[in-house]
Amino acid sequence: MPQQNSTSTWPSGFPCDDSVSRRHFLSASVAALGLTAHGLHASQQRNRPKVAVVFTVMTYRSHAHVILENFLEPYLFNGKRTDPGVDVVSFFADQRPGGDMSQDVCQEYNVPIFKSIDEALCLGGKELAVDAVLSIGEHGSYPRNELGQVEYPRKRFFDEIVATMKRSKRFVPVFNDKHLSYRWDWAKEMYDTASELGIPFMAGTSVTLAERRPKLEMPAGVEIDEAVIQRRDECVSL
Repeated sequence: MPQQNSTSTWPSGFPCDDSVSRRHFLSASVAALGLTAHGLHASQQRNRPKVAVVFTVMTYRSHAHVILENFLEPYLFNGKRTDPGVDVVSFFADQRPGGDMSQDVCQEYNVPIFKSIDEALCLGGKELAVDAVLSIGEHGSYPRNELGQVEYPRKRFFDEIVATMKRSKRFVPVFNDKHLSYRWDWAKEMYDTASELGIPFMAGTSVTLAERRPKLEMPAGVEIDEAVIQRRDECVSL
């Protein structure tokens, strides 16, 4: 993937109770895409799942950059070259600030960039033409509210994605990078909408899936007495 100034895991049926887990999400997404371990291998040679990507901005080391570099080409995980198993087939960029990389990435990977979310999901046609949607609403120039929260358009992205699915009468997995919204009522509405329509829906960070150094595996349900978080120049004990 291009560096600065260079030209060189989703989830179906979002459970309606509180038993939501990463495993449920991934299992449901695989089922929604009609994939098995064997089927995914075969799809790499035939029809791989098509993913539309909706993002706020794509600048160097922005979330769109660091996430997509693992979707657009094989990546190293635990020392092994890993194929993403999907094809990114379209982009929608909400903003194009200075340092924008989207055009260079489009050219290098032959991914078209569209002027609207609907066009990106329909690949320029009139009906939903992808098998999953990756929504990245992080970074960019957006207003702050009275609480100091950046009003990223994740709810707007979600609403437009769902509108296309409704019109097409087909619902596919959606991954929402980070939390759902800066407003609780909007976040709840997004969850309720996904549950009602049977949209495989997951939100959060991929950091929890990163390689751990040193390797640390904790059994399910274990109680943690204390945790230390290092962030930039500060170290916080929880």
